[in-house]
Amino acid sequence: MSAAAQKFAVHSAAQARRACQASARLNHWRLSLKLRFRSFRSRLLFFLIALLTLLQCAIYLLVRQANRQHALAQIQSSLRSGARIFEKLIEQRNQQITTAAAILSRDHAFQEAFAGADQDRETTLSALASLRGRVRADAVLIASLDKELLLTRAAHNCTACRFRFQN
Repeated sequence: MSAAAQKFAVHSAAQARRACQASARLNHWRLSLKLRFRSFRSRLLFFLIALLTLLQCAIYLLVRQANRQHALAQIQSSLRSGARIFEKLIEQRNQQITTAAAILSRDHAFQEAFAGADQDRETTLSALASLRGRVRADAVLIASLDKELLLTRAAHNCTACRFRFQN
């Protein structure tokens, strides 16, 4: 055989192998499709089930997102409502303490006990404890007009501490 003929034969053999492999792949693909879908009914059923599954997944994700947004809105609404109620309770309690303190500040016996705060410290502290019990306050204190804290029920030994009033 001549060199050209051998080259042609080798080339033809390679082409024949490739064609055979391509044909085998095509037959294998057809065979796999035939095994998966033996009839039009099974193919249709497969695609309908796949479509329904995708549809259910999409609906699930949409409903989950809507539920989450609704829950967050409800939580925010509840927190705002709770904050308003808390603020009203604090305001009401402050008003109650202010009213009780104003009434007790006009009481002659308390005025006398607090007027002698420097001379009779024990009587003044007892009067502070009584005032604290009547008003149901956490702390009671006596401050001068110069904004100095004179006595408090919590700290017995406070002398001339600087006290800042809010107003």
